[in-house]
Amino acid sequence: MRTVIIVIGLRFLLVLLKFVSTANSFLHHNFFNNAGWKNYPHRRKFHSSVHNMQHAAERDCTKYGMGGVDLYSRWITLVDQGHVTATTTLTNEEICTANNDDDDGTPSLNVRYGVKLVKGEEEMHLAEFVELLNEKNVRNCKMKERILSINHTLAEMQSKLWTIDSSYSAASGSRGAINNSSSSNSTGLAIKCIYDGQYVAQLQLVRTLRPPRSKEMSGTAVAKTASDTAAAVVSCQPPPYNPSNSFLVGPLRLFGQGDFHGEGEPRVRMARLSATPNEADQRMWDIYHNISPVDPRGHFLLVPDLEESTTNWRDQSLIATDCHDISYLASTIQPPGSLVVTFNSVGAGASQNHIHCHGWACPPAPLVGQGGRSGCYAVENAAVTSSLKLQNGTTVSLLDYPCTCIKLSVTIDGVKGSSKRRPSAALDEIGRAIATIVHIAQEMESPHNVAWTNSNNNNEQGSVTLNSYIFFRSKAETIIPNTNVYFRLGASEAMGVFHCSSNDQMESLSGEMESILSAVSTLPRDIIWNRVETEFSKL
Repeated sequence: MRTVIIVIGLRFLLVLLKFVSTANSFLHHNFFNNAGWKNYPHRRKFHSSVHNMQHAAERDCTKYGMGGVDLYSRWITLVDQGHVTATTTLTNEEICTANNDDDDGTPSLNVRYGVKLVKGEEEMHLAEFVELLNEKNVRNCKMKERILSINHTLAEMQSKLWTIDSSYSAASGSRGAINNSSSSNSTGLAIKCIYDGQYVAQLQLVRTLRPPRSKEMSGTAVAKTASDTAAAVVSCQPPPYNPSNSFLVGPLRLFGQGDFHGEGEPRVRMARLSATPNEADQRMWDIYHNISPVDPRGHFLLVPDLEESTTNWRDQSLIATDCHDISYLASTIQPPGSLVVTFNSVGAGASQNHIHCHGWACPPAPLVGQGGRSGCYAVENAAVTSSLKLQNGTTVSLLDYPCTCIKLSVTIDGVKGSSKRRPSAALDEIGRAIATIVHIAQEMESPHNVAWTNSNNNNEQGSVTLNSYIFFRSKAETIIPNTNVYFRLGASEAMGVFHCSSNDQMESLSGEMESILSAVSTLPRDIIWNRVETEFSKL
């Protein structure tokens, strides 16, 4: 009898376990997937899309990191969370009229712009966007027409997923090499550009909505009359530092809360990196996203530790430790060549008077597929006219380039597969050499841009070649030939990629990019090279 009862009990237990298992499976599939976790299917597709996007990133030279931090993944997360956006209010009193006739306030357009993730079933891509938040409340005006025009152009480009024509060759100087092919070198980005030999001009409509330069920097513009344009020279000396700049105060600030900083949360800090290989002498740099990126794939601000107000709340001029720190950080870029880091002095593209550098994805979108990451910018392919070599291997060269440029290059040893760098005499030497040349520019009051890149040496030691380009400028902007339009140049333009605010401006640059670089250059360059040789002979 006991045996029968035990058998019956075991059978009942097995049936009960099977029922529970079936019920659990049913509930998990139908409740959690469809009711309790309404976003679960979307999340599953999102992760699948991320995987596909990572694969496309590897294919299209997009993945990047610095100091051991995967900045690309953090950028994607920030975009997906809606952080790479900004809201601005545009006014046009003379033309706009509000629908509400009783409203005595100034008519205005509230505009949100930035970068978003466009998600499909199996893939996604980064896209710029512009939204009119109060379109129905404001009648037609030039400013409104401008926003609608930007939206129309973006929609047109994004619907065709503009890509680079694979037949383009910088050497052949093809022009207007744009199509909507679905070739394997597709960046998935909406771009429109014109090629001019080794140079390229790219349409950058959304960046026209970014905050203006700070008022204290407005004096850096070149004189606007034809009679004195040729003679006008702009100094790189910054105005007195004011901590009320937009990096520390206001809704788009990078740091601080309450007091004079303002209400609300500051911008999300993406990373904090040590800029020295020596742990006994740590100097930290913070990385933030740029709210109006030159490239939807990633554009960053690098600033020395903002918590150290005594030493790091200062003007937009490089000091010796900055030159060493950025050189170290640039040497840790992985994969090599996947980022470019730049500095704009006052009078050479800087818009805010707080020490900062920029970093963005490399190669730039118009040059993806043109031979990999290394050597994509025009300046990287310039010939050497004069050179000298320092004790620990740093080569200092004067380049044959329209804008006076000094190139520095050195091999930095490392551990293969590691983003960290050991203390290095070569790294110290190139940092000091860059600081020496920057100091020459500062003494001459010559506006200047500095750029850093690295490239892979493909050896077992994991060494990289670190390159830096220092451009000596005479002014911030110049007139585009055969027009009355002024064009302002920063580091990207100095390297050979021009960012344009309109189709007309982009078209007017065709065939003129080299002459524009010459027009803003400091001449004669032999004097600069003689200064360089003299300074290094003292070392």
